[in-house]
Amino acid sequence: MVASFLSLNVLRIAGLALSYLVIVFLSRSQGPETLGQYMFLVNSAIVIGTLASLGLPTLVQRLSARLTADTIGVGTCQALRRRWLAMVAISAGGAIAILELDGDATFSVSSVMALALASFAFALSQILTETVRIAYGPQAAEFQRNLLRPALMIALLSIGIGVSLVVPMAMVGTVMLVIWRLRATLRKSVQDVTAISSYVAERSRDLGTVFLLGFVGLLFGSMDVVLIGLITDAGTTGIYGAASRYGMLINVVLLAGNAQMVLHLARLASGFDEDGQSLLALRRLILMIRIASTLLLAATAAMLPLYARIINLPAAELWPYFTVVALSFWLQSIIGPVNMFMLQAHAAKWLIFFHVVGAGAFAVVGAVFYLQGTMLAVPLAVGVGANLVKILAWFWIAKNYGIRL
Repeated sequence: MVASFLSLNVLRIAGLALSYLVIVFLSRSQGPETLGQYMFLVNSAIVIGTLASLGLPTLVQRLSARLTADTIGVGTCQALRRRWLAMVAISAGGAIAILELDGDATFSVSSVMALALASFAFALSQILTETVRIAYGPQAAEFQRNLLRPALMIALLSIGIGVSLVVPMAMVGTVMLVIWRLRATLRKSVQDVTAISSYVAERSRDLGTVFLLGFVGLLFGSMDVVLIGLITDAGTTGIYGAASRYGMLINVVLLAGNAQMVLHLARLASGFDEDGQSLLALRRLILMIRIASTLLLAATAAMLPLYARIINLPAAELWPYFTVVALSFWLQSIIGPVNMFMLQAHAAKWLIFFHVVGAGAFAVVGAVFYLQGTMLAVPLAVGVGANLVKILAWFWIAKNYGIRL
């Protein structure tokens, strides 16, 4: 367990290192405005793609309670068959909305098509990466999720392709490589397809609610402080994006741990726990995450001046944004994988209610900070709302399952 946990952290850190290389290259060679354009396009594709995935990554995780490497490809294909047109429509509509609302971005047919394509590819890659996790293990999935896209972006930028084309090309290239990795699994035929179809339908029964949760959770999800802050505060300079990417290092530990938790959570929430072994393994993983994220928080804070020098941006401007993002992700790692557990347990409606409460806290805290003239009013308010959601979910799980994660 420890060796797997460490290897997953290495993969995530390597992926972030590649992402930082892109930031360094753009900041030094083309300036903060191009860096800001790149950050805006990447994170817009992530926001739209998260919606366009329609909750299917959660469904594939749920399927892991019973479906194995031999059958997960069939289950994934059945889940996608009736939903791919909706994924395309959301990708296109989201691209139009974001480019229309943002005065700094160029609005044209080609820009809409490029962002829509990038968003759809991101959504599909997220779904298929969960299939890779079940078919080939968490290490293979984290390699596909974290290393492919930034590696492709570096390669494309190095040959002189512009940022506006690099983002969609890298997203599409990533999903093509993931499909190639899954080629054997997706083509595999299974005799008892009817049983798999009924199981997929049963596990899909609240996907509409999960989608609604994803829509509401754009303010208060795991990427909340990064995405909202980037769009509202410093999207044209790249300073917020550079600082938040660095602060996301704290999230490396949480997400790497979540990669190991998927199977345990699916079995625990579905009642397939074998003699309490899944719960025991889950608690051990959470303890490792809490220790590692605390150590990483201290290390990244100490290294921030060096990071600022490398990317050629003033450390004084990076510190406030880094502090908000890093502390928010650290607190999420301390609370544990409560959102994921509730989704596995078909409790998305309760999560939506908690998000409404979080939205109220966001509005109150944001208004107070804004009236006081605080520069970080929006990121601070989002951080408060996001972590309030997770605290409420923690208490709900403790009350309804008797489990303290």
